[in-house]
Amino acid sequence: MEKKRKVLIIAPHPDDEINLAGQMLVHFQKQNLESYVMYTTNGDAEKKINNKRIYEALEACKVLGVGNSYVFFLGYANGWKEDQHIYNAKYTSERESLLGKRETNGVKGKDEFSLLKYGIHHLFTRENLKNDFKTLILDILPDLIIAPEFDLHPDHRMTSLLFDEIMGEILKSHRDYRPLILKKYIHEGVWYGKKDYYSIPMNPTLTGGMREYSGGTHELSSPSFTWGERLAFETDERTRTKYLQSNIIFKAAKKHRCTTAWYEMQRVINADMVYWQRRTDSLLFSADITATSGNTCFLNDFLLYGCHDIKKKEEPFTDQTAFEWIPSEDDPVKCVFISLQKYEHISSIVIYEDCNWDNHIEKVRISQGDNVLYEGELNRDGTGTNIRFKREVLTDKLSIQVIKYCGVPGITEIEVFADEYEKERFQEYRLKKYEYGIGVKDTGRKSAGQLLEKVYLTVLFAFKFKIRYEIGRRICQKS
Repeated sequence: MEKKRKVLIIAPHPDDEINLAGQMLVHFQKQNLESYVMYTTNGDAEKKINNKRIYEALEACKVLGVGNSYVFFLGYANGWKEDQHIYNAKYTSERESLLGKRETNGVKGKDEFSLLKYGIHHLFTRENLKNDFKTLILDILPDLIIAPEFDLHPDHRMTSLLFDEIMGEILKSHRDYRPLILKKYIHEGVWYGKKDYYSIPMNPTLTGGMREYSGGTHELSSPSFTWGERLAFETDERTRTKYLQSNIIFKAAKKHRCTTAWYEMQRVINADMVYWQRRTDSLLFSADITATSGNTCFLNDFLLYGCHDIKKKEEPFTDQTAFEWIPSEDDPVKCVFISLQKYEHISSIVIYEDCNWDNHIEKVRISQGDNVLYEGELNRDGTGTNIRFKREVLTDKLSIQVIKYCGVPGITEIEVFADEYEKERFQEYRLKKYEYGIGVKDTGRKSAGQLLEKVYLTVLFAFKFKIRYEIGRRICQKS
């Protein structure tokens, strides 16, 4: 009997599973895949809510076909005292949440992971958070992982960066484990997307537009991807219904009563599912890397960028020394040497440089001994420069030398691949490429029923989250 494939959805907060993989989970349910959902925080930012969102998440996951025993909470907090996020805290420094909690916690009927695994609550430290996160992945060993990408929310940033950090360690220590990894923005083009559910035909996910940071213009909230690199997959018809209230994703979102998730489904649900792939088959995870100067540990750690303060919205990528190889200024050679475990047929090399536009490598030379394989400029905005060879290169040694640059020459990651993009891996999950126009037949206008539903949802939203909020605020002021 063929073993079931395992899928893990990694969400920062209860309700983020909807944005990350709501439509995907409906697809997985049809494929009879073993689907897991993990939350890094309990979503307990407010005293009146506390851990209520755990119960809501369990209900929402059930609607999407994920049972209680397949849902895990790491039990960490959503908000920290002393204005420093746990991600940027010292490794073993104990933290206190905004609600005064100091250790992981769950609810009746749903203990947090550390209590399930070890029989104890874990103190709030970065070390414990990382170890719990890593242990859960290794316990499940999912074949496919869907994780958040870096956007504006600190907990989203933490989950994205910590996941990449953990995966780098796992890929180095478990050389036979190479999962398919898809990353997705929880807010960009989704929660902050256009309210276009009733468009006929339904629209695909739209880009949030250009962003200004690190001295230049970037397509996305994180510097390493481009909009054109996105993978757009076809969605299940149950997530493309004429009326929102009959949509299974909306029904799941309604279980999140503490947030406005149900109302935002007009933005979140699209005609496609958009992701960015992080390949795990780079040969450098098992290679030896040295250099004439600088710290080479950053070159094959799976992290494409770092953030010294994830609460800083405008300029998060300022401390380059914390996440990239920077050769010494007085190093006349500025060269990286790569030794593979064996001779390999190399088809492509991807190099990510510093995303700061003031720092740029204008010429890099890739060599195999005395044979120069490539000489040219790297992408200035932090996206990967994909160098494909016309003929496969058989070698066990490569060198990459910085020849010409301006500012500070820094490289955040190098990936070396023996094979081209593996399309068959998506076929294993029956994921089909999205083609524009698969939605409802284009009538050119909304039906009367759709307009009525939209008005009803707007009025309901105004009552639940506007009027009720104002009434509650005034009662609190008087008491």
